[in-house]
Amino acid sequence: MKLLEQIEAMRARMNELATGEQAIIKTLGEALAAVDQLLLEDVRNVSAAHEARRGAILRELKMLAERMGALHPATGTGHCSIGGHFGNRGNDATRTYSAALQWRW
Repeated sequence: MKLLEQIEAMRARMNELATGEQAIIKTLGEALAAVDQLLLEDVRNVSAAHEARRGAILRELKMLAERMGALHPATGTGHCSIGGHFGNRGNDATRTYSAALQWRW
């Protein structure tokens, strides 16, 4: 009889331990969920700040491109002569570039 009583006591003790461990696991899960939410919020904030910086940089680049266009307006076709000192190339060395090289936004 003594052995059955000891087995029952051990079973009761194991159930108590299991219940306590389940409570600890539940608390840990809730804490992890809260930290996950905070991390998600931080990632969203970083992403929004990045997009704002990216937008500001893009606006600045567009303004720069507009200023470059205002300083050097394209007149259609221009000529650029590559020096004839790279061999006897003569007129073949004259290259034409078009207004298609303009910046377009």
